[in-house]
Amino acid sequence: MLTKAEIGRRLWGPEAGGSENTVSIMFQMLVNAENREEFWRIFQLGWPTADASWEWRTIMKDFLDHHSPAAPFLDGKDKEFFDGLPGVVTVYRGCSSDRVRGLAWTTDIEIARQFARGHRQIDVPSPVVATAQIPKAAIYTVSKRPANHELRGCR
Repeated sequence: MLTKAEIGRRLWGPEAGGSENTVSIMFQMLVNAENREEFWRIFQLGWPTADASWEWRTIMKDFLDHHSPAAPFLDGKDKEFFDGLPGVVTVYRGCSSDRVRGLAWTTDIEIARQFARGHRQIDVPSPVVATAQIPKAAIYTVSKRPANHELRGCR
């Protein structure tokens, strides 16, 4: 099973080539994951730093559906955050108006607004902040790193 250090080296090492390549590198690692625990470790580490993920949303959703739920593999602040969510969660997504049906949402409207304005020098044409209420059971996984209250992959 891959260690966090090895996952990090593959995702962000010199040969990775930047955050726009993170999803494709992560996807290959997910395909080869030995088990669900390793799958979620790879996804938890890779997804927050992945840019250019829109084209991957359908296949990634299929993978997430197949390997869900992630809750048994959460720990620390991620587990605490997930356990504290109510049965129905209000979520936000800052993005281009034609990309509302993406995988990454947040419980923090300010973070959604930041994404709508653009982040890491990524232009956002026709920016919107979408709002939805979803059942907690529809959340694939969560992240409190780096304090982004991200809900990864809302079904």
